[in-house]
Amino acid sequence: MKPVWMCALVATLAVAGCKKSDDPPEESDTDTDADADSDTDADADTDADADSDADTDPPIQPGEGSLTLLHFQPSSVTGDEQMYLLGLFVDDRQGIPNVAECYPRYLNYCYDQFPATPDTYVDTPNQFDPLSAQFQNVGNTVDLGAYSALMQFDPTVGRFYFEPQVPPLVGGQALGVDIGNGTWGSYQGTADVTTPEPIDQIAPAPLGAAVPVVDGGTVDFEWTPATGGTSIVTLLVFAGVEPGSVVVQRTYLLEDDGAYSLDVDSLGLNNANVALSFALTRASYEDVDVNGNPLHVGVRSESWVNGIHPPITGRDPVVPLDVCGDGAPLLSAGAYYGSLVGLADDHDPSAAGCTGADEPGPEGVVRVGVPDGTRITVDAELFGLDGSIYLLADCADVDSCVAGSDYGFAGSERIVYTNDSGADEILYLLVDSRDANAAGYFLLDIAYDVPPAPTEEAYDTCVLARNNHVLPPGTHTLDLRDAVDHLDPGPFGCSQQASPGGDVMAAVDVGAGDVLRVTTTAPVTMYLLTDCADETTCVAGAPAYGALEFQNTTGADQVGYLVIDDPGDPGVQGPFEVTVSTVGVEPLVPALDCAAVVNDPVYGTGLYLFEGDLTGYPSLLDLAVPGPSCTTFESSGEEGVINVRLEPGETLEAEYEQIGGDGVLYLLETCTDTQSTLACADGIPPQNEVIGYTNQGAVVQDLYLVLDNWGGGGFGPPGGPFSLRLSIQ
Repeated sequence: MKPVWMCALVATLAVAGCKKSDDPPEESDTDTDADADSDTDADADTDADADSDADTDPPIQPGEGSLTLLHFQPSSVTGDEQMYLLGLFVDDRQGIPNVAECYPRYLNYCYDQFPATPDTYVDTPNQFDPLSAQFQNVGNTVDLGAYSALMQFDPTVGRFYFEPQVPPLVGGQALGVDIGNGTWGSYQGTADVTTPEPIDQIAPAPLGAAVPVVDGGTVDFEWTPATGGTSIVTLLVFAGVEPGSVVVQRTYLLEDDGAYSLDVDSLGLNNANVALSFALTRASYEDVDVNGNPLHVGVRSESWVNGIHPPITGRDPVVPLDVCGDGAPLLSAGAYYGSLVGLADDHDPSAAGCTGADEPGPEGVVRVGVPDGTRITVDAELFGLDGSIYLLADCADVDSCVAGSDYGFAGSERIVYTNDSGADEILYLLVDSRDANAAGYFLLDIAYDVPPAPTEEAYDTCVLARNNHVLPPGTHTLDLRDAVDHLDPGPFGCSQQASPGGDVMAAVDVGAGDVLRVTTTAPVTMYLLTDCADETTCVAGAPAYGALEFQNTTGADQVGYLVIDDPGDPGVQGPFEVTVSTVGVEPLVPALDCAAVVNDPVYGTGLYLFEGDLTGYPSLLDLAVPGPSCTTFESSGEEGVINVRLEPGETLEAEYEQIGGDGVLYLLETCTDTQSTLACADGIPPQNEVIGYTNQGAVVQDLYLVLDNWGGGGFGPPGGPFSLRLSIQ
């Protein structure tokens, strides 16, 4: 995971922050004479003799500036060692001293205040508003010692200075600011700031895997203390719930003594599934007077590491064995968490085994009992790593695997196994990893049931699928254990995953304009074909753990062939459920305001397709009032509101198009409070706005989805017709 403020490292030019104007940001004219040339005196020479020694310099334009040399140590977050010189000169820094570090390239985030004493922190949510700024031209380049940055200009983000530099950073250098004869006049300093010693982080290892961050624990940082100088050390903490919302953005001031323990509970993550980033930094900052204008000058060295905060509250701890044995914990149905710290790599099913992949990382061993005639479903997640799980009948023999999974690319895995052996079984459940240095937390969810008998509504051949009935909407039980392999779109086909195992298929009917949605309870691939004998006719697909969705935009009813395929080789899929649903477009009349929405329907679990029109609606909500706006922009156009309800663990995904206009979409916890935003979107240029939010808590959430408009003019009407796709699953 790369933090959002570092995404611009991979871009040539970051277009971020400034809202949608066809005109460049306002700047001052540097030509103050009355003629047409570009000099700045009243004529070519204002003194009485023939030379130019009495020419007057242009007046200094009042402003404020920020100039920073930013150094990144090698890390798994930022990549190789890097350096950048960044500058921003404006009429008003808006109270943000280090504004060049966060606008417009978002190499870091800004602070509007600094911790007063060591071992204290401040939350740093401030954002620079380019619409309120006048960008100033202080010359074609700005220099800091031997480092130089060229002036950049883009109509959407204004005028700034940026240039990559050649590392390494050397501590103890006295650097002077050198500014040409622009709107600030000429300035040449010699020792305006002294470079700090580059930060040398020892732990957590910057090039290692994501760090487990657990409620009730600490994250322990170690570094080499500086041998001299007056630099400062800080710890930056950024935490966000995926996808979308930021929950922590914080700066700690530390003693430069080489060690600091961060109390996880102080972050207030509240058992949420949170991705974190930490930056240990050492910096020198000075304030320089440039012809009466304040310039904040800094040199900062940073070392980054990612973290993962697993939601373990309400789960039972389990300590897996490192090797096989009857002493491995025997687990029943329930929710568990454990760790692979200190465990070795003793098992590897290999790519030819039941996980379909090599597993060179450490693994832990537990046991599960599966009564005869019972189905066990195991869901596992190994945080920050690519995990796998498998069931062995004989713990010492990986070839005795009865079910395995390494299909989830983000560490999420599921296996489904039905015991039809005629006797109760005790099996060995292994939590394994493809990462040789895995040392993270894992979660296990174990459930049992008695599977219903498989239905006869899906068929083993294309001929049978063509000549039998259409698979109706509803939930169907399928079994791939005896299925034959007919089709395989391959890893680059529409299911994005090879499926060499057995498959079954059935015809499905999709009405004009409708959306077909298919989900399963097992890690199988799915794809929709127009010709059931030809996988190249695929129109939609989904890999294991995915949901298949297809919208019929032809204007007429369509019949396709839904294929359920086994991606395992030789993995098998016992009885599992497939749920088929079709959804048509419905008219939507959102509530006019928060008072009216209490009488409107509440949209819960399901998929919805809406069309409507906001013409004539009031403008009562604005993300910028009182501010700050979660999109950084206003939303002063017409808006409507709908009720949504999320059960614990459910995820809302919404896509909003304001046809011919500039839509804004956001989700509120309190309808009348724009500061209670849980997710928001307002893209540049105007586009379909997409948000996502997951209820990580233990109680139902009743929330408010607001369909709004930027309202700034120049991009269509402040309201108008719209379409909305809403999924709560």
